[in-house]
Amino acid sequence: MDPSWYVLDQKTTPESVRGPYDRSQITVLITRGLVTRESLVARVGRDDWSPASSDTELATIISGAPLVSPPVSPPTEEAFSAPDAPRTWPEASVTSAESNHGGLPLPQGDFRVGDAFSLGWATFKRGYGHLLLCLVIAAGLSLPIIVLSLLAAQLQARAEFTGNQELLAIATACTSFSEIMNYLLGPLVAAGLFWSVVAVIRGEQRIGDVFAGFHRFLGLLGTQILWVLGLFAVVVGLGLVSGLLGAAAVAAMDSGNIAIKLVGLVVIILVIGVGVLALLLWLRVVVAITFSYILLVDPRESVRGGFNVMGVAWRMACHRRGRPMAAVILGGILAFLSVFLFCVGFFFLGMPLYISIVGASYELVRRDIDASKQRLA
Repeated sequence: MDPSWYVLDQKTTPESVRGPYDRSQITVLITRGLVTRESLVARVGRDDWSPASSDTELATIISGAPLVSPPVSPPTEEAFSAPDAPRTWPEASVTSAESNHGGLPLPQGDFRVGDAFSLGWATFKRGYGHLLLCLVIAAGLSLPIIVLSLLAAQLQARAEFTGNQELLAIATACTSFSEIMNYLLGPLVAAGLFWSVVAVIRGEQRIGDVFAGFHRFLGLLGTQILWVLGLFAVVVGLGLVSGLLGAAAVAAMDSGNIAIKLVGLVVIILVIGVGVLALLLWLRVVVAITFSYILLVDPRESVRGGFNVMGVAWRMACHRRGRPMAAVILGGILAFLSVFLFCVGFFFLGMPLYISIVGASYELVRRDIDASKQRLA
């Protein structure tokens, strides 16, 4: 079968994909000067962009094609149009609002949960070895916390069995120290892991990506403290409201008056509603925390730690009526289910796939926001 190519039209905003074009069609575009050695192209069936000069066949065509009256104005839709040429990619219908030179093209259109899973799966396949290595490094960084937690659990079990108070005090100290280390180290490791995924999507992955969080230690720590305090205040507030409503409902249901019992039933429904609201709020905060980690280590962003990054991350989590939250939560459920695969499925399958979906969701939301800014400019 003759090869076909897609061409990235960088003269439009946002950038768009043209084609696919067969050999004769792309030869015409080359002779017109619309496709040059520097033009970004991708063969059908491939998911990476590269200059036309790096494609052996195109380089041969370019070197032997005489240029005829190169255009003096940017290429138009009509100039790039090919009759009856499909505009979809073989995998994930990928077109890009932001060029990933050498990276994975991003799905076209507004954020969709299916696009996040599709891009996440493509990232998982492309960077599996790199992501697995990053996970091994992250596990090594977390090893002191794991050892301390296991030691504290053993000491506590022995202290409860023997009644040794000194042993119990040591176990409590080990538990507290491991929690502090987890609180300090956790955001740094998580930020590095998630940024490793974004780097794979952009085709810029390096082993050092997993240490990206250490460059923003203070920003990550301060943001984590604010998130925890805010979440604690919300949980306490909703807990008090639920407790008061629950007590009122119990008192109403114990009453012999039917009208009061109906009021009690309504109050019980309100308590359930408050519980559902608290769960949704907690899930959205978790996703916003995750996005704030990536934002702080993303060199393309200039956000500061604290309330600045919290506001940006919250808007990203709420993007398109919470679709990113749905993608991240569903990815987490899939990762949890992988635990049942030969007892090691979570580390070798579930975790790499989960962080791939999170990184893909972040990159797609960021693309949507950038596209909106360009339209408003």
